[in-house]
Amino acid sequence: LGKALFHGKGLCFSCHGKDGDGLLGPTTRLAGRPLVHTRPSIPEVVALIKTGVDSAHSSAGQPMPARGGSRLTDAEIEAVARYVLELQKKPTKGTTK
Repeated sequence: LGKALFHGKGLCFSCHGKDGDGLLGPTTRLAGRPLVHTRPSIPEVVALIKTGVDSAHSSAGQPMPARGGSRLTDAEIEAVARYVLELQKKPTKGTTK
């Protein structure tokens, strides 16, 4: 469910890329690297998705709107958070783990 929401209704892919590879630069990459704005736990990733990141605090200089700018429910946000943590643990091309 999280993957489907990430690629669809949640709009996450539009900045974070289809495979979490980051379309707006390396700090938007989720796959195969530590998270930039939060620790890797479900509650903290959920909180980040719900509140977003303003441009003043964004490592990419780009804001992430609350709920990714979508109308995800709290249950859907939790599913996306679980998928984000799966992406974060996944090695990407050119990385070794």
